[in-house]
Amino acid sequence: MKSIITTQVGYILNLNGVVTANIDGNTKQLIQGDVIPAGTDLLLADSSSIQIENSDGSILTSEQATSISEDQALDEIAEIQALIAAGEDPTEGPDTAAGGQTGNEGSSSHVSIARIGEQTIASSGFDTNIQQNNQNTENNDSLTANGNAFFDSPTVTINDTQTITEDGIATGNVLNNDSDIDSDLSVTSFEVNGETYAAGTTVVLDGGSLVINADGSYTFTPNADWNGTVPVISYTTNTGETATLTLEVTAIDDPSIVVNDSQTIAEDQVATGNVLANDSDIDSDLSVTSFEVNGETYAAGTTVVLDGGSLVINADGSYTFTPNADWNGTVPVISYTTNTGESATLTLEVTAVDDPSVVANDSQTIAEDQVATGNVLANDSDIDSDLSVTSFEVNGETYAAGTTVALDGGSLVINADGSYTFTPNADWNGTVPVISYTTNTGETATLTLEVAPIDDPSIVVNDSQTIAEDEVATGNVLANDSDIDSDLSVTSFEVNGETYAAGTTVALDGGSLVINADGSYTFTPNADWNGVVPVISYTTNTGETATLTLEVTPTVDGAPQVTITSDIDNDGIINSAELNGSTDVNATIDLTGTGAQVGDTLTVNGTEIILTQEDINNGSIDVTLPSPGEGNEIVVVATITDQAGNTSAPGSDSATLDAIDGNITISLAVNDNAETANISGTTTDVAPGTTVTLTLTDSAGTVQVVTGVTVNDDGSFSIDGVDISGLVDGDITVNASADDRNGNPVTDSATDN
Repeated sequence: MKSIITTQVGYILNLNGVVTANIDGNTKQLIQGDVIPAGTDLLLADSSSIQIENSDGSILTSEQATSISEDQALDEIAEIQALIAAGEDPTEGPDTAAGGQTGNEGSSSHVSIARIGEQTIASSGFDTNIQQNNQNTENNDSLTANGNAFFDSPTVTINDTQTITEDGIATGNVLNNDSDIDSDLSVTSFEVNGETYAAGTTVVLDGGSLVINADGSYTFTPNADWNGTVPVISYTTNTGETATLTLEVTAIDDPSIVVNDSQTIAEDQVATGNVLANDSDIDSDLSVTSFEVNGETYAAGTTVVLDGGSLVINADGSYTFTPNADWNGTVPVISYTTNTGESATLTLEVTAVDDPSVVANDSQTIAEDQVATGNVLANDSDIDSDLSVTSFEVNGETYAAGTTVALDGGSLVINADGSYTFTPNADWNGTVPVISYTTNTGETATLTLEVAPIDDPSIVVNDSQTIAEDEVATGNVLANDSDIDSDLSVTSFEVNGETYAAGTTVALDGGSLVINADGSYTFTPNADWNGVVPVISYTTNTGETATLTLEVTPTVDGAPQVTITSDIDNDGIINSAELNGSTDVNATIDLTGTGAQVGDTLTVNGTEIILTQEDINNGSIDVTLPSPGEGNEIVVVATITDQAGNTSAPGSDSATLDAIDGNITISLAVNDNAETANISGTTTDVAPGTTVTLTLTDSAGTVQVVTGVTVNDDGSFSIDGVDISGLVDGDITVNASADDRNGNPVTDSATDN
């Protein structure tokens, strides 16, 4: 006899012979399919065997059992013989004690056995056995000892795996290899990618859709052509146990799809494309390994010379067919083979086109005063046509062949046969504007004509310029010079007997001078200097010379600024308040910026004043002028004349005298209750909207000011119901005051008792 003590919960996969379990003194004869808790003491009769799958997936077998001494076991044969002698039938199935080896305590329920093979079950717990290769045992009993359950068998769940091929559907049942002696197992939920779903839910995954039903059945439908490993699925049973389902979809080699290609190009064009552009293979990256043309096979990337041109098909499928010049026709059919062994064809067609005319640009150079002749068609050709000139264009204008055109440099004609003549003007040289001609085939080319100069002498002209004092003289000495053959420039200039290179700045008594190579010059006179600059002589790059004469005339720097100071608000009107009883008008003459000097003459309205040092230091002079009379305008004009007799521009200011005041009248009516008063009045020469200030004074000297009264468009003003309850009874005087249109004050008063 042998003994094994389990260390994990286990599930009996196979059992032959008699094996009993002993837990805490309670025993039970085991059968295939039982679930055994950890720590169970198993006793194996001689020749018995057992195979147990532990909860961690490891297998426990009877080979791992430990033998116990012979005297610890019963003589089973003797026991059987004793039973027979006692009249018992060992083949019957009486209640079998699940206790000691010789006791009969305990009870058992009905046991049904389904089996394959031959076996005799001993009624007393002993076995006679013929070893079988396949044995299934179904046990529906529940053993109790002393009225209590022997043990509550835990649920045994075993991880599941399945592998299918691409485009197949995975089906099965995760509970097929799970068991629970006490419960009917079902799936309550499953988890995938960190999400939990109720049993029966269809879940869409990256690779397809999955459902696990409550009865444990599952279906995974992969997406078309998808392969790979489905994320591990964990399912939970109604007993709270969990296990996993691992699904793998293996790839199958889908065939490549290749499509024949064709392309048509025009003559002298290049055919390019990619034969793989319309091919596909879901499992492979397609490439071209070889191609065949005219019965010859070439590796991808090989350039093949054909009758009509050259061809290459590269490994990436790109191809180029370069036809020979002017060739057209059908290229022999090309067959290409991919890295998956598939093949397709490429058909190329080159269509004929009308070959264009070959026209070449023409040019000719002649010497000045010669005639240019030639033929623009002499170097042109057309395989299909006899060329002729239909028109030509010059300076943006188009002319029919045979037309004579007058140009700036001469006359030109191009005839239909291509002959041309250009007759330049006398002494003219340069480049004729480019001529474009058009043939009867529509092609165009150009004719460029150049007339080379002969050495004509330069023409140079003397220059002069006069400027005012403190101005800068600028100009260009070459502006009136010319040379038909050369671009003129200044190489040097001479002044006061000294020669200077072009671009040199020379300091003279009156200022500074520079003449540049391009002929531009600048003379900057000293401040307030005037006079004649010494004559300057300049030399050109052709050796010719001419002169530049400069003169600076004296001037007064600026006009004086005149301000009529009696017009205080500078509104052009002098009112009575501004005049303030005076009969004269005051003005100030500002000398700032005039350049005036001691001894210069200041003239104000014809009166001359010789400027003194004090005047110059003060920077201004105050003058008094007689009043122009009421309603008249006074104009003050001032000029400065320097000691050389130069007179400045005039400065002036003007204003109109309006010293007569407008008029205002007022009336006051106190109501009978002496609590309110009505005030009204009229004005003349007072602008509408002008504010009228009303001041009420009672006999006690109490003053009340009324505001918010303005003049109406017709000059009237009024306000009714003025509260005068704060004034004492007796005489009340109202005073009205305002400003007329010219700012003169107007007043009036009235009394009511």
